[in-house]
Amino acid sequence: MLTDDSHLEPDVPGPLCAPDSQHVVNHIQKASTLILTGTLPDGFVIKGDLKPPGPEDYGSGGLHDIFRGEYREKLVALKHPRAFGMVRPSDRKRLEDDFRRCSLIAFNMHHENVLEVLGIVDDPAFHGFSLVCPWMEIGDLRNHLDQQTRNGQLSGRKLVRTVNQWLLEIAKGLDYLHEHGVVHGDVRGVNVLLDGNRVAHLTPFGSSVIVSADEFSNPGLQSPIAWIAPELFDPKKFGFSHAIPSLATDVYAFGCTCIELYTSQSPYPRLRDSEILSKVIKGSRPQRPMKQGEAMPDSLWNFARRCWDQHIARRPSISEAVLVLADLADQ
Repeated sequence: MLTDDSHLEPDVPGPLCAPDSQHVVNHIQKASTLILTGTLPDGFVIKGDLKPPGPEDYGSGGLHDIFRGEYREKLVALKHPRAFGMVRPSDRKRLEDDFRRCSLIAFNMHHENVLEVLGIVDDPAFHGFSLVCPWMEIGDLRNHLDQQTRNGQLSGRKLVRTVNQWLLEIAKGLDYLHEHGVVHGDVRGVNVLLDGNRVAHLTPFGSSVIVSADEFSNPGLQSPIAWIAPELFDPKKFGFSHAIPSLATDVYAFGCTCIELYTSQSPYPRLRDSEILSKVIKGSRPQRPMKQGEAMPDSLWNFARRCWDQHIARRPSISEAVLVLADLADQ
Protein backbone atom coordinates (compact mmCIF):
# COMPACT_ATOMS: atom_id res chain seq x y z
CA MET A 1 0.00 0.00 0.00
CA LEU A 2 3.02 2.30 -0.01
CA THR A 3 5.17 3.84 -2.68
CA ASP A 4 8.53 5.48 -2.12
CA ASP A 5 8.37 9.08 -3.35
CA SER A 6 11.50 10.25 -1.57
CA HIS A 7 13.31 10.36 -4.91
CA LEU A 8 10.81 12.64 -6.65
CA GLU A 9 12.51 15.60 -8.31
CA PRO A 10 9.90 17.91 -9.91
CA ASP A 11 11.21 19.95 -12.83
CA VAL A 12 9.96 23.24 -11.41
CA PRO A 13 10.14 23.84 -7.65
CA GLY A 14 6.85 24.92 -6.10
CA PRO A 15 6.36 28.14 -4.15
CA LEU A 16 6.09 26.70 -0.65
CA CYS A 17 9.20 26.89 1.47
CA ALA A 18 9.52 27.34 5.22
CA PRO A 19 6.51 27.42 7.56
CA ASP A 20 4.64 30.66 6.97
CA SER A 21 4.93 31.84 10.55
CA GLN A 22 5.03 35.54 9.66
CA HIS A 23 1.56 35.34 8.09
CA VAL A 24 0.26 33.72 11.25
CA VAL A 25 2.04 36.24 13.47
CA ASN A 26 0.53 39.16 11.53
CA HIS A 27 -3.00 37.80 11.87
CA ILE A 28 -2.57 37.01 15.56
CA GLN A 29 -1.05 40.42 16.33
CA LYS A 30 -3.89 42.22 14.58
CA ALA A 31 -6.54 40.10 16.29
CA SER A 32 -4.81 40.48 19.67
CA THR A 33 -4.76 44.26 19.30
CA LEU A 34 -8.47 44.38 18.53
CA ILE A 35 -9.25 42.16 21.52
CA LEU A 36 -7.03 44.11 23.95
CA THR A 37 -8.41 47.49 22.86
CA GLY A 38 -11.98 46.25 22.80
CA THR A 39 -12.44 47.45 19.20
CA LEU A 40 -14.15 44.29 18.03
CA PRO A 41 -16.21 44.20 14.82
CA ASP A 42 -19.93 44.75 15.19
CA GLY A 43 -21.73 41.48 15.77
CA PHE A 44 -18.64 39.43 16.60
CA VAL A 45 -19.77 38.82 20.19
CA ILE A 46 -23.37 37.65 19.93
CA LYS A 47 -25.49 38.86 22.83
CA GLY A 48 -29.03 38.74 21.52
CA ASP A 49 -31.30 37.03 19.01
CA LEU A 50 -29.80 33.64 19.89
CA LYS A 51 -32.19 30.94 21.08
CA PRO A 52 -30.61 28.47 23.55
CA PRO A 53 -30.46 24.83 22.45
CA GLY A 54 -32.64 22.22 24.10
CA PRO A 55 -31.36 18.91 25.51
CA GLU A 56 -32.22 17.17 22.24
CA ASP A 57 -30.01 19.55 20.28
CA TYR A 58 -26.71 18.12 21.49
CA GLY A 59 -24.17 16.38 19.28
CA SER A 60 -20.50 15.54 19.27
CA GLY A 61 -17.87 16.43 16.70
CA GLY A 62 -14.24 15.54 17.26
CA LEU A 63 -12.82 17.96 19.81
CA HIS A 64 -16.06 19.90 20.19
CA ASP A 65 -19.47 19.56 21.76
CA ILE A 66 -21.93 20.76 19.14
CA PHE A 67 -25.32 22.24 19.91
CA ARG A 68 -28.04 23.27 17.49
CA GLY A 69 -29.51 26.67 18.20
CA GLU A 70 -31.42 29.38 16.41
CA TYR A 71 -30.06 32.80 15.52
CA ARG A 72 -32.23 35.39 13.82
CA GLU A 73 -34.70 32.65 12.86
CA LYS A 74 -32.04 30.48 11.21
CA LEU A 75 -30.56 27.23 12.48
CA VAL A 76 -26.99 27.54 13.70
CA ALA A 77 -24.35 25.27 15.17
CA LEU A 78 -22.70 26.23 18.45
CA LYS A 79 -19.29 24.58 18.69
CA HIS A 80 -17.94 24.44 22.23
CA PRO A 81 -14.32 23.23 22.55
CA ARG A 82 -14.06 20.45 25.12
CA ALA A 83 -10.58 21.69 25.96
CA PHE A 84 -12.08 24.44 28.12
CA GLY A 85 -13.09 21.83 30.66
CA MET A 86 -9.83 19.90 30.47
CA VAL A 87 -7.05 22.44 30.92
CA ARG A 88 -5.50 23.59 34.18
CA PRO A 89 -6.98 26.81 35.59
CA SER A 90 -3.67 28.54 34.88
CA ASP A 91 -4.04 27.68 31.18
CA ARG A 92 -7.69 28.65 30.89
CA LYS A 93 -7.07 32.35 30.18
CA ARG A 94 -4.53 31.53 27.49
CA LEU A 95 -6.92 29.10 25.83
CA GLU A 96 -9.77 31.61 25.91
CA ASP A 97 -7.54 34.26 24.32
CA ASP A 98 -6.46 31.80 21.61
CA PHE A 99 -10.10 30.98 20.96
CA ARG A 100 -11.04 34.65 20.61
CA ARG A 101 -8.10 35.38 18.31
CA CYS A 102 -8.70 32.43 15.99
CA SER A 103 -12.45 33.06 15.95
CA LEU A 104 -11.88 36.71 15.06
CA ILE A 105 -9.59 35.74 12.18
CA ALA A 106 -12.21 33.26 10.95
CA PHE A 107 -14.96 35.89 11.36
CA ASN A 108 -13.22 37.95 8.69
CA MET A 109 -13.01 35.11 6.17
CA HIS A 110 -15.76 35.14 3.53
CA HIS A 111 -15.85 32.54 0.76
CA GLU A 112 -18.53 30.19 -0.56
CA ASN A 113 -16.39 27.14 0.29
CA VAL A 114 -15.29 28.28 3.76
CA LEU A 115 -17.74 27.80 6.62
CA GLU A 116 -18.99 31.20 7.73
CA VAL A 117 -18.34 32.23 11.32
CA LEU A 118 -21.26 34.34 12.55
CA GLY A 119 -19.55 35.22 15.83
CA ILE A 120 -18.88 33.86 19.29
CA VAL A 121 -21.02 33.60 22.39
CA ASP A 122 -19.86 33.55 26.02
CA ASP A 123 -22.86 32.71 28.15
CA PRO A 124 -23.56 29.81 30.55
CA ALA A 125 -26.88 29.29 28.77
CA PHE A 126 -24.85 28.39 25.68
CA HIS A 127 -22.30 26.26 27.54
CA GLY A 128 -19.78 29.07 27.82
CA PHE A 129 -17.47 29.98 24.96
CA SER A 130 -18.87 28.72 21.66
CA LEU A 131 -18.29 29.44 17.99
CA VAL A 132 -21.51 30.19 16.10
CA CYS A 133 -21.78 28.98 12.48
CA PRO A 134 -24.62 28.25 10.05
CA TRP A 135 -26.11 24.78 10.50
CA MET A 136 -24.90 22.40 7.80
CA GLU A 137 -27.76 20.00 7.10
CA ILE A 138 -25.84 17.04 5.72
CA GLY A 139 -22.90 17.16 8.12
CA ASP A 140 -19.31 16.19 7.49
CA LEU A 141 -18.22 15.09 4.03
CA ARG A 142 -16.47 11.88 5.04
CA ASN A 143 -19.47 10.47 6.91
CA HIS A 144 -21.83 11.41 4.08
CA LEU A 145 -19.55 9.87 1.46
CA ASP A 146 -19.33 6.62 3.43
CA GLN A 147 -23.13 6.46 3.74
CA GLN A 148 -23.74 7.24 0.07
CA THR A 149 -21.29 4.60 -1.16
CA ARG A 150 -22.61 1.94 1.24
CA ASN A 151 -26.21 2.35 0.11
CA GLY A 152 -25.29 2.58 -3.59
CA GLN A 153 -26.49 6.15 -4.13
CA LEU A 154 -23.01 7.13 -5.30
CA SER A 155 -21.15 4.70 -7.54
CA GLY A 156 -19.16 4.44 -10.77
CA ARG A 157 -18.52 7.58 -12.77
CA LYS A 158 -21.07 9.55 -10.75
CA LEU A 159 -19.05 8.84 -7.62
CA VAL A 160 -15.76 9.89 -9.22
CA ARG A 161 -17.27 13.11 -10.61
CA THR A 162 -18.83 13.94 -7.24
CA VAL A 163 -15.58 13.34 -5.35
CA ASN A 164 -13.66 15.47 -7.86
CA GLN A 165 -16.20 18.29 -7.42
CA TRP A 166 -15.87 18.15 -3.64
CA LEU A 167 -12.09 18.19 -3.90
CA LEU A 168 -12.35 21.24 -6.17
CA GLU A 169 -14.53 23.02 -3.62
CA ILE A 170 -12.15 22.12 -0.78
CA ALA A 171 -9.21 23.39 -2.85
CA LYS A 172 -11.02 26.67 -3.57
CA GLY A 173 -11.77 27.21 0.11
CA LEU A 174 -8.21 26.37 1.13
CA ASP A 175 -6.81 28.57 -1.63
CA TYR A 176 -8.84 31.47 -0.25
CA LEU A 177 -7.46 30.91 3.25
CA HIS A 178 -3.91 30.65 1.91
CA GLU A 179 -4.32 33.85 -0.12
CA HIS A 180 -5.11 35.55 3.18
CA GLY A 181 -2.14 33.96 4.94
CA VAL A 182 -4.30 31.63 7.04
CA VAL A 183 -3.03 28.12 7.77
CA HIS A 184 -5.87 25.66 8.31
CA GLY A 185 -3.93 23.02 10.22
CA ASP A 186 -6.25 20.01 9.87
CA VAL A 187 -7.37 19.44 6.29
CA ARG A 188 -9.33 16.17 5.98
CA GLY A 189 -12.82 14.91 5.23
CA VAL A 190 -14.37 15.34 8.66
CA ASN A 191 -13.41 19.03 8.64
CA VAL A 192 -15.44 19.67 5.51
CA LEU A 193 -19.18 20.21 5.99
CA LEU A 194 -21.92 19.88 3.38
CA ASP A 195 -24.94 22.13 3.15
CA GLY A 196 -28.36 21.06 1.88
CA ASN A 197 -27.17 21.36 -1.72
CA ARG A 198 -24.12 19.17 -1.00
CA VAL A 199 -21.74 22.09 -1.47
CA ALA A 200 -18.52 21.67 0.52
CA HIS A 201 -17.57 24.21 3.19
CA LEU A 202 -14.10 23.90 4.71
CA THR A 203 -14.10 24.67 8.41
CA PRO A 204 -12.18 27.95 8.78
CA PHE A 205 -9.57 26.40 11.06
CA GLY A 206 -8.77 22.89 12.13
CA SER A 207 -8.40 21.17 15.46
CA SER A 208 -4.86 22.51 15.73
CA VAL A 209 -6.39 25.74 17.01
CA ILE A 210 -8.38 24.40 19.95
CA VAL A 211 -6.87 21.18 21.21
CA SER A 212 -7.23 18.75 24.08
CA ALA A 213 -5.51 19.36 27.37
CA ASP A 214 -2.88 16.68 26.73
CA GLU A 215 -1.92 18.31 23.43
CA PHE A 216 -2.19 21.91 24.60
CA SER A 217 1.52 22.64 24.30
CA ASN A 218 2.11 21.04 20.88
CA PRO A 219 0.14 22.80 18.13
CA GLY A 220 1.92 20.96 15.33
CA LEU A 221 0.54 17.47 15.84
CA GLN A 222 -3.23 17.61 16.34
CA SER A 223 -4.40 15.93 13.12
CA PRO A 224 -4.52 12.13 12.84
CA ILE A 225 -1.08 10.78 12.01
CA ALA A 226 -1.96 9.79 8.44
CA TRP A 227 -2.53 13.41 7.34
CA ILE A 228 0.56 14.92 9.01
CA ALA A 229 3.54 16.08 6.94
CA PRO A 230 6.97 14.61 7.80
CA GLU A 231 8.42 17.96 8.90
CA LEU A 232 5.86 18.05 11.72
CA PHE A 233 7.01 14.63 12.93
CA ASP A 234 10.71 15.50 12.89
CA PRO A 235 11.19 19.26 12.38
CA LYS A 236 14.93 19.27 13.06
CA LYS A 237 15.53 16.85 10.19
CA PHE A 238 13.95 19.44 7.89
CA GLY A 239 15.78 22.42 9.35
CA PHE A 240 13.16 23.71 11.81
CA SER A 241 13.47 24.13 15.56
CA HIS A 242 9.94 22.89 16.26
CA ALA A 243 6.75 21.78 14.52
CA ILE A 244 4.78 24.64 12.97
CA PRO A 245 1.75 24.05 10.69
CA SER A 246 2.24 25.92 7.42
CA LEU A 247 0.81 26.39 3.94
CA ALA A 248 3.06 23.50 2.89
CA THR A 249 1.70 21.15 5.56
CA ASP A 250 -1.84 22.08 4.48
CA VAL A 251 -0.92 21.13 0.91
CA TYR A 252 0.49 17.81 2.15
CA ALA A 253 -2.76 17.14 4.02
CA PHE A 254 -4.80 18.02 0.93
CA GLY A 255 -2.91 15.37 -1.04
CA CYS A 256 -3.81 12.87 1.70
CA THR A 257 -7.43 14.01 1.55
CA CYS A 258 -7.49 13.18 -2.17
CA ILE A 259 -6.59 9.60 -1.23
CA GLU A 260 -9.08 9.59 1.65
CA LEU A 261 -12.04 10.59 -0.52
CA TYR A 262 -11.11 8.24 -3.34
CA THR A 263 -10.90 5.26 -0.96
CA SER A 264 -13.25 6.24 1.90
CA GLN A 265 -10.38 5.26 4.19
CA SER A 266 -7.41 6.69 5.98
CA PRO A 267 -4.47 7.16 3.58
CA TYR A 268 -2.74 4.29 5.45
CA PRO A 269 -5.62 2.03 6.57
CA ARG A 270 -3.54 -1.05 7.43
CA LEU A 271 -0.73 0.61 9.36
CA ARG A 272 -0.39 1.54 13.01
CA ASP A 273 0.47 5.13 13.84
CA SER A 274 4.05 4.24 14.72
CA GLU A 275 4.48 2.51 11.34
CA ILE A 276 3.03 5.48 9.47
CA LEU A 277 5.37 7.87 11.25
CA SER A 278 8.44 5.79 10.45
CA LYS A 279 7.57 5.24 6.80
CA VAL A 280 6.48 8.82 6.07
CA ILE A 281 9.72 10.26 7.44
CA LYS A 282 11.60 7.88 5.12
CA GLY A 283 9.56 9.01 2.10
CA SER A 284 6.95 6.26 1.72
CA ARG A 285 3.50 7.32 0.49
CA PRO A 286 0.11 5.69 -0.31
CA GLN A 287 -0.43 3.76 -3.52
CA ARG A 288 -2.60 5.10 -6.31
CA PRO A 289 -6.24 4.50 -5.34
CA MET A 290 -8.99 2.86 -7.36
CA LYS A 291 -12.60 3.99 -7.01
CA GLN A 292 -14.90 1.12 -7.96
CA GLY A 293 -12.52 -0.05 -10.66
CA GLU A 294 -11.53 3.41 -11.88
CA ALA A 295 -8.07 4.76 -11.10
CA MET A 296 -7.56 8.29 -9.88
CA PRO A 297 -6.99 10.43 -13.01
CA ASP A 298 -3.34 10.89 -14.00
CA SER A 299 -3.42 14.65 -13.46
CA LEU A 300 -4.81 14.37 -9.92
CA TRP A 301 -2.54 11.47 -8.96
CA ASN A 302 0.55 13.33 -10.17
CA PHE A 303 -0.55 16.42 -8.28
CA ALA A 304 -1.17 14.44 -5.07
CA ARG A 305 2.32 12.94 -5.29
CA ARG A 306 3.84 16.41 -5.57
CA CYS A 307 1.87 17.49 -2.49
CA TRP A 308 3.80 14.83 -0.55
CA ASP A 309 7.28 15.82 -1.69
CA GLN A 310 9.83 15.45 1.12
CA HIS A 311 11.35 18.73 -0.09
CA ILE A 312 8.95 21.36 1.20
CA ALA A 313 9.96 23.97 -1.39
CA ARG A 314 8.95 21.61 -4.20
CA ARG A 315 5.36 21.16 -3.11
CA PRO A 316 2.84 22.97 -5.30
CA SER A 317 0.57 25.75 -4.11
CA ILE A 318 -3.06 24.88 -3.47
CA SER A 319 -4.03 27.24 -6.30
CA GLU A 320 -2.56 24.66 -8.66
CA ALA A 321 -4.98 22.09 -7.24
CA VAL A 322 -7.84 24.39 -8.23
CA LEU A 323 -6.60 24.39 -11.83
CA VAL A 324 -6.11 20.61 -11.93
CA LEU A 325 -9.54 19.86 -10.48
CA ALA A 326 -11.33 22.52 -12.52
CA ASP A 327 -9.92 20.88 -15.63
CA LEU A 328 -11.21 17.48 -14.47
CA ALA A 329 -14.65 18.97 -13.80
CA ASP A 330 -14.81 20.17 -17.41
CA GLN A 331 -14.10 16.71 -18.84
